Amino acid sequence: MKQASLSNGLRICAIEMPAVRHVSIRLIVGAGSRDDPREKAGISHFVEHLLFRSTERHPHESALRAHVASMGATMNAHTTKESTTLEIDVSARHVRAALRLIAEVLLTPTFNGLEVERRIVLEEMAHVYDESDGTIWAMEELGESKLWPYNMLGIPVIGEPLTVLGITLDDVKQYLARHYRAGGMVLAIAGAFELDAIMKDIEALFGSLPPGAPERSRTTPGSKAAALHLVENRFATRCGMRMMFPCAGYGPVGIAGALTMFVLGSNGAGRLHDVLRSRTGIAYAGDADITLYADAGKLTVHSDVKKEKLPQLVEAVSRTLRDLRDRGPSPEELHAAKESYCFMLEAMLGTPASAAQAEGLALATNEPSLDEEIELTRAATAAEVWDWCRATLRAKSAQIVVNGPREEDDLSSAWRSFETALGD
Repeated sequence: MKQASLSNGLRICAIEMPAVRHVSIRLIVGAGSRDDPREKAGISHFVEHLLFRSTERHPHESALRAHVASMGATMNAHTTKESTTLEIDVSARHVRAALRLIAEVLLTPTFNGLEVERRIVLEEMAHVYDESDGTIWAMEELGESKLWPYNMLGIPVIGEPLTVLGITLDDVKQYLARHYRAGGMVLAIAGAFELDAIMKDIEALFGSLPPGAPERSRTTPGSKAAALHLVENRFATRCGMRMMFPCAGYGPVGIAGALTMFVLGSNGAGRLHDVLRSRTGIAYAGDADITLYADAGKLTVHSDVKKEKLPQLVEAVSRTLRDLRDRGPSPEELHAAKESYCFMLEAMLGTPASAAQAEGLALATNEPSLDEEIELTRAATAAEVWDWCRATLRAKSAQIVVNGPREEDDLSSAWRSFETALGD
């Protein structure tokens, strides 16, 4: 991997992969939905949408998309809680044209069709909100809203219907001026190219980005007492369950959290798979995943069962977590977790798209590169993982989200099983 920077502060991350025939470009902006003003929640995601509406050279979205198609390319973007990414994948023959297009979208948007895009975003909200009463029905977003209720991390990336309706063109322009600054951006390129051959193009295209760092007003979320939340579906016969535990953010401690995730379950293995499927047949599968931010994160355990088995599922998961918290991982489990995590990181280095995204994001957040993280993972100890489990797997801080039919007895029994089995 090569790194460079422009005089305005834009950082360049280059992963040259001569064996492939295409290039993946990722322009990563170090601002996401947790940087939105509360009264304008969703503006970072809305801005991302608007950038692809039109530019000075392509004044309509259809013209912009036609230009992308003329290169045989794919172009997209996505917003997370802490970053926004503009991306394009293209044949190596068109790398310069693709760079020009990213710069064009970034520097010369015209915002034509703002109201049309607002309607599109409001339609997208149907994936998160119940249109009948405006409540959050998506389990992941609901869990985060309960885990971090008084923080922007607890608000869906897409925002809320009322806040998105209130976003004006002036708000959009002010957001761009405050957050889309070169000092908070990384241009990551991976694939069949040579950085030296295109460096002058990068300087010419992106040198006019305003210097400086993006404005941020992030606050670290506080803790909340444990609770169980239901997304009611009276017609369902099964219950989906997510058990979320707040934890520390990324950094060296985050590696211990990632290894815990693999000890619990991933790739059809781990303790959850063993307890829920192999030994008892309670559920078809059980798994875990971890999400880490700069100063906070969450470990999520999830599975689904027939509604009458919900208490049994919660008790089995809780006892599994309790045992890991009390005893720590075995040497064999830690070895397997390290191998799984290192393979995942190595696989990211294998394709231009995943390498550009992962390495670019690591540079944007001042975190270790993928190779450095592999080294840190190899060096992690069982004691570090055990310490993380003892600090995180606590009944007093978990939020449980259940999606399914409303059966008071089953829910009460599930909560009692949770408190009894995982009680601190």
